[in-house]
Amino acid sequence: IDIKQLDMALNIWVRDTQSEETLKHAEEEEEAELELEPEEGEGLDDSPGNAEERFFEQAIKGLNLSAARALYGDSAAYLPILRSFVVHTPALLEKMPPLIEGALPDYAVMVHGLKGSCSTICAPETAEMARDLETAAKGGNVDFVRAHHGALEKAVLALVEELAGRLGAREREPAAGAGESRSAPDQALLERLAAAAGEYKTGEIEAILKELEQFRYEDGEDLVRWLREQADNFEYGEMQRRLKKYPAGEDLSGQ
Repeated sequence: IDIKQLDMALNIWVRDTQSEETLKHAEEEEEAELELEPEEGEGLDDSPGNAEERFFEQAIKGLNLSAARALYGDSAAYLPILRSFVVHTPALLEKMPPLIEGALPDYAVMVHGLKGSCSTICAPETAEMARDLETAAKGGNVDFVRAHHGALEKAVLALVEELAGRLGAREREPAAGAGESRSAPDQALLERLAAAAGEYKTGEIEAILKELEQFRYEDGEDLVRWLREQADNFEYGEMQRRLKKYPAGEDLSGQ
């Protein structure tokens, strides 16, 4: 999926169905974002947002970050997808059926999913390896599958490990006020997060979570951790459901 083309199509087909209030709010947000954009020639500063943009300037073996930037536009959309890949891919590999002739149809389905995941994060080499294995499995070539599956698994797990280290290092970067203790998460931030989750605003969700994660909480620490886990897994509906119940004082673990 080309994210920019999808966004353009949605704007064309959905915009006329939105209320005037929703459209006005969207225009105000767009104007605010434009005001924050640096003037030409100003260069990057050390703010968190610009630091994230420099993610695309790294060299990560196995990823085509130029293609990722062209596809997703910015790291706010791309990083949650990478986190999801890191979280879910090892479990997918563990569920791979045995490399026997009778299991090839199931194997083809599973490796097709892995091919899609690798393509989504712009990892062309591993996506190509998975594509070859899918073709072989569909053709009944069990010898090819047995000979090459190990290389695919090794390459994918190496990419997972590399990304886990990069993303984990970024999350451990100290922010202003990090470690300060508060009684509970800011209710206004939680309400904004619920609204953003309801509208699937990935960038805004990420920004609010980072603000919440700057502090330690006497009551609500488990909630913030749970919200991060749900966001990384794109469970925005679950986030909204939980946050609507939070002010009522229910269990903060999210269970």
